[in-house]
Formats: sequence, C-alpha cells, structure tokens
Amino acid sequence: MSDLFGTLPTPAKPVPTYADRPFTLSDKITCLDREIGKRIGVYRGLVTAGKMRREKADEEIALMVAIKRDYLQCVFCGLSAADWHAPEMVAGNLRARMAVRLTEHRGLYVCQKCKPE
Repeated sequence: MSDLFGTLPTPAKPVPTYADRPFTLSDKITCLDREIGKRIGVYRGLVTAGKMRREKADEEIALMVAIKRDYLQCVFCGLSAADWHAPEMVAGNLRARMAVRLTEHRGLYVCQKCKPE
C-alpha cells in the first residue's frame, strides 16, 4: 500500500476493536466518572482563558452528571442511588434501607424490590 506516507507495514497482531465488547455497567460508570473529571479540568482552563463561558461549562458538566444519574437508577421504578440517603430512608430501619440497594441485572441497575426472580 503506497500513499502520502509511503508503504505502511502490516501490523504483527490485529488491532483490537472494542465495538463488540460487552462493556459492563460498572465499566460505563467508571468511564463517566473519568470523563466528568477530565471535563472539569479542561473546562476550567477554557473558562480562565476566556474561550468558554462559565454557564456553558457548567451546563456541559451537569449534562454528564445527569447521564451518570440515569445509569444509577432502577430501570423499573426509577429509584436512584441518591434515594438511599433520602431522609425517609435514613429514618427507616436497616432492613428497609437494604431493600433499595441497586444491583446489576442483565446490564442494567434494578432495585431489590423490582428485581425479577
């Protein structure tokens, strides 16, 4: 193969493709956390340099946090991880609080109350 860069060598190993990899929910949430942290750092610099409005930076970061919040809720009833610390949950007994824990089920989060048997 000859082009602008000359003849390119054939790779010894096939280049891995991740298009078909089954990423877990935990993988996705870890990636979201990493991306939110990167955006905070990059946007801080852009705002300081006057290349981005503070409102736009806040909106973009809030959007990523909202996406993470969507991942961290029961797909059936909408109970979220934030609900674990709601006053009515904290006031209840330990057994009631444990019942709202989210678990991964077929790549989605489901609370104990809604989890299919």
